[in-house]
Parts: sequence; C-alpha cells; structure tokens
Amino acid sequence: MLRVAEAKHVFIGHGDSDKLASSNRVSKVYDEIWVTGPAGRDRYRRVRHAISDNAIVEVGRPQPAPVRPHAEHIAGPVPVVLYAPTWEGWSNDDCHTSLIPMGVPLIEKLLAEDVRIIYKPHPLTGKRSPEAAAADRAIRELLRADHEKDTEAARAGLREIRARLDEMSGRHEGDDAQQLRDARVPDRDGAPSGRSCGTGGTGSSGRAGAPHGII
Repeated sequence: MLRVAEAKHVFIGHGDSDKLASSNRVSKVYDEIWVTGPAGRDRYRRVRHAISDNAIVEVGRPQPAPVRPHAEHIAGPVPVVLYAPTWEGWSNDDCHTSLIPMGVPLIEKLLAEDVRIIYKPHPLTGKRSPEAAAADRAIRELLRADHEKDTEAARAGLREIRARLDEMSGRHEGDDAQQLRDARVPDRDGAPSGRSCGTGGTGSSGRAGAPHGII
C-alpha cells in the first residue's frame, strides 16, 4: 500500500505506551501518525527521528469511551483493584512489565488490604522470560490461596447462621422428616397431628368431612 502514492498513509498502533514501538523511526514513511494525546506526541519529539510535528495527530483513545466515571456508580462494600501488567516483550530493550520487579510484592500488599483483586496479565506473559513466568505463577498461587481462605470463611459464616436459625426455630436434631414431625401443631389431646391438609375429618379417605384448610 505504501507504493500507492495517491493514497494517504496513516499509522496507528495497537497501543500507545512508553514502549519503543510507540515511537519507532519507521513511522516516518507515513503521512500522518495517530497517537492518543500529548504524551504520544512528546515520545516522538524525544526520540528525534526527524518526524515533523505536523505529522502527529492526536485522536484520543476510543476504547475507554464506554467506561463511566466512578461518581456514577454506587460504591460497593469492597474496593476492586485491577492489575493488568504487560508482558516482557520480544527483547530486553522493550521489557516494560512490572511483574518482574514488583508484581509479587504488589499483590502481597494488596492482599493485606480489604480489597478485591482482579488479575489479568498479558496473554504472552512468560513466553520469553522465566522470571516473568515465575512471578505470574506466584501471583496466581497467592490469589488462589486467598480465594480458598475467603471461601472457607464464608462457609463458616453460613454454618453459624444456619445454626442460629435452627436454634430460633427449635430445630436441634434429626433429619428434615423428623424435624417436620416435631414441628406439627398438637391435636386437642396433646399429640402431634398426623392429618395432612387434604385429609377428611373421619377416616383416611376424607369422604365424610370437609378437607382441612379448604373452603
């Protein structure tokens, strides 16, 4: 396409960050270079690739457009922290991942706080760097262990609530059938009633009297 001189050639990357690919000298072959904002323009100014400032066009970042400001949401009981580190890149020159130097300590500190953590690493994490792969495994193990701890705590809380409800309703022992029999309203002679809602007053067939509870 670059050989078609009549066309206007525009470069827009799949991301816009401090990686070398976001300010590559190869971009000089395009008529315009689209960047997110002033930071993208400044990257090309710093690298001094003889790229005209007029070729830089700030177009914004459409992807976050659907993201609503926090003020529009009702705050939940627990804050949510998203940790989405990039990968280690194809070489050490563009290794910008935070996983290796600070990923594990960061997650450990967050786990010490009352927050919910969403961990979403780059799909290529650990492909080139064993250190990045080890950090990724360590973080996943930390989060798995914390999840199991929270799950067990929730189960213990539910058991405590169930025991309290059983105590309030007089259910202390026996299976559900036994507890249902014990909970029946006594007859006039003090014995638990064995009649069901559809049983007649004289006999098991219910033909001689009106069914209980039915008008």
